[in-house]
Amino acid sequence: DSDDDDIDLLLERMMGGGAAAGAAAAVGRSAARVNSLARASTTETVAPPPPPLRAAPVDPSAPAAQQWVQAAKAGDLTALRSLLAADGSLLQSQARGIGNTALHWAASYGHADAVSFLIAQGAPVDFRNNGGSTPLMSAAGAGHLGVIELLLAAGADATATNDGDPAATIAASRGHTEAAARLR
Repeated sequence: DSDDDDIDLLLERMMGGGAAAGAAAAVGRSAARVNSLARASTTETVAPPPPPLRAAPVDPSAPAAQQWVQAAKAGDLTALRSLLAADGSLLQSQARGIGNTALHWAASYGHADAVSFLIAQGAPVDFRNNGGSTPLMSAAGAGHLGVIELLLAAGADATATNDGDPAATIAASRGHTEAAARLR
């Protein structure tokens, strides 16, 4: 059935990522099935990662704080400039939920121009969101090397950790080897 297919697909991905056969067997598969999945995962190619996220455009009918987040996600410099000119407190505001700042969002989406603008306006480069992540960790997790360079040049702390993991480890765990190497 489809649940079994989903579990088999998950196991294939786990085995391809190096997960232990014992862990895979813990979800109710026989040793023979786990071994066949492990063999299959070493002979099949892994699908490429999905394309980068594209943000929706700024909604002019939304409240200013929401437009600010939308502009950062979209890399919309015109909107960022206009919104900041109207309300300077937006620079250090946190979005609801995880508590990302505009710099976190621009960094995670790879918008180097927006990151440069926000840094030039005084956005704190080592601000931690509610999950303990900094803008550098956001850029590292997405593999945005150009943004990583901008943040480091602005004084971002590459040794800061979130749950014990510095930005280099976050980048490496997501397959961004060039970014990880730069952060070491």
